[in-house]
Amino acid sequence: MIDYATEIKQAVTMRQICERYGFSINRANKACCPFHADRTPSMQVYDGERGYWCYVCNQGGDVIDFTMRYFNLPFFGAITRINEDFNLRLPVGNKLTTAQRRNAELAAGVRQYETRKREHALRQTQDAYNDALAAFCDLDRVLIAEQEIAARTREVTPYMASLLKQRTILKYNLDAAEDRLAAVEKERG
Repeated sequence: MIDYATEIKQAVTMRQICERYGFSINRANKACCPFHADRTPSMQVYDGERGYWCYVCNQGGDVIDFTMRYFNLPFFGAITRINEDFNLRLPVGNKLTTAQRRNAELAAGVRQYETRKREHALRQTQDAYNDALAAFCDLDRVLIAEQEIAARTREVTPYMASLLKQRTILKYNLDAAEDRLAAVEKERG
């Protein structure tokens, strides 16, 4: 069974929904709620699949819930609307032959696999960055202690010189990990 709702939630963010339907979102990720007379932004817009929450009318949900409520549509109507508005090209509502259904299910499986693969790559890159940052910070703590000793004795020890060399290498590794993380996050969208 193809789960178009999950695919839509993964493909379209709440920010994209709001902007597509004419709502501006401020720096705090808030917008004026369309479900009550809102003059100041009270609807929090969350990243990813988390959706929205209005702190005044205590209503929230995901991109599909918002579309259903905003356009007064049933669930299937909201899925169809998002599919068309964002040109997702999902065969929502089409009568499919067995072969077409099998192909659609295979395509959905490939999309889910690609999404999981991107998420896994992001987690691995974040872990590598965190490890590089921890190593750099640990070395910096040791280096600060050695610098205090060198300031008292007015002598740079060979150990401190080796720490300074290691710091250069760890700083390079940290910068490279940060660049990889930025590239993976940019690719993820």
